Amino acid sequence: MSFEQSSFQYILTFDVLEHVPDHNRALKEFYRCLAPGGRLMITVPFRWDSQEYQIRAELKESGEIVHYEEPEYHGNPVDMDLGSLCFRYFGWQLLDELREIGFVNCEVYTYWSEELRYFGNPQLIIVAEKATSLS
Repeated sequence: MSFEQSSFQYILTFDVLEHVPDHNRALKEFYRCLAPGGRLMITVPFRWDSQEYQIRAELKESGEIVHYEEPEYHGNPVDMDLGSLCFRYFGWQLLDELREIGFVNCEVYTYWSEELRYFGNPQLIIVAEKATSLS
């Protein structure tokens, strides 16, 4: 990302990270761009019953996309006809990756709201914080 280090108190990304071929690089950039004590909030397709990711596709260095499962495309306001390729569904391994990068207080919250029509099995949001000091 083109932002300076420690630019933001919050970075929010909702249903985007599964479309990023190198999600770990994106997580590292989020960490770099967050100010100490800043928070990352993410929603992704999450396999709450699995530690591991479900890898659906992979982008090779050659630029070739290898599909391990039937290609799945999610809605994309920039390309309403095709959508965006989903590379993975995440599992609890995501929290381990966040901690390895340096995030602390990595947590998964569930939410449900009749008023806002947030129903699901379950709806999840992942929240992580950039440490305020190096330990």
